Amino acid sequence: MKASRSTSTRRNLARTFFIALPCYATVLICHFNLKLLGPHINPLLWDDLYWQIDTVLRPLVDGCMKLRLALAAFIPLESNFYMTSFITMFYLTFCTHALRGAHEFRTVFLAALLFQGLGAIAYMIMPALGPFLYETGVEPAQTAAQASMLGAYREHLAGGADWLARNGGTHLTVGLAAMPSLHTGGSFLFLLFAARYAKVLIPLYSMLFGFIAIDAVASRWHYVIDLPVGMALAWGCFALAHRLNPGGAEGEAVTARNVLGQLRGLLPARRPAADAA
Repeated sequence: MKASRSTSTRRNLARTFFIALPCYATVLICHFNLKLLGPHINPLLWDDLYWQIDTVLRPLVDGCMKLRLALAAFIPLESNFYMTSFITMFYLTFCTHALRGAHEFRTVFLAALLFQGLGAIAYMIMPALGPFLYETGVEPAQTAAQASMLGAYREHLAGGADWLARNGGTHLTVGLAAMPSLHTGGSFLFLLFAARYAKVLIPLYSMLFGFIAIDAVASRWHYVIDLPVGMALAWGCFALAHRLNPGGAEGEAVTARNVLGQLRGLLPARRPAADAA
C-alpha cells in the first residue's frame, strides 16, 4: 500500500514537472517580449517622480551604498552576487518544494508563474528605466551593463519596428524596466514559501533577500519605491496561488498574512474554524 502511494506521488510529481517547465518557459518568453515592447505600450516614463522620492529618502540610498561597499570585503563588487543570489534561491526553492511533494511544488510553481506574468504587466503601469539615469552605482560591472542596455533602448526608440524586427530575437533580455523590482519581489516570494514550508531555509534566504534588496538600490538598478511594490506583488501572488491551489496534507488555511506573522514571530498562524472549535 505504501509502495503504491509512493509510486503515485512520484508520478504526480513527474507529471507536474513536465507540465510546469514548458509553461514557465512560455511565460518567461512572454515576460521578456512584453518588457521589450514596453516603450511602445506605454512610452510615458515616471523616472523623475521616483528620483524625487529617492532624493527625499537619500539617507536610505546612501546607507545601502555604504553597506554594499562594506560587504565588498566578502562579496567583491565585480562578482554579480545580485544575480547569483537570486538564481540560488530560485533553484533551491523549486528543488526543495518538489522533494516535499507535488502539491507543494504546484503551489510554489503557480505563485512564480503568476509573479512573472503579473510582473510583466506591472512594468507597463508606471514604467521607469532606473536611477542609473541620474547617478552611477557602486558596482562597475553593473554600471557598464546599464550603459549597454540604455544604448540599446535608445537605438530601439530611434529604430522602432525595424529595430525590433532586426534585433528582437538577439536582444530579448535587454528591455529596461525598474518599477517594480522583480528580483527583490521574487526573493521575497521565495522567503515566504520558506517561512511556510521549509523553515530550515529561513536563515540563508533572509541573508540573500537582504543582500538583493540592498544591492538593488546600491547598484542603482532600482529606486527605493520599486522594492516595496515588488514585495507587495509577491505577497499577492503567494496568497493567490494558495487560493487557486487549495488543500495539501495539513489542510490548513494559508495566507500571506499567516506566513509574515510566523516569519516575524509577532502573529500566531491562523487555524481553520473546525480546529478552533
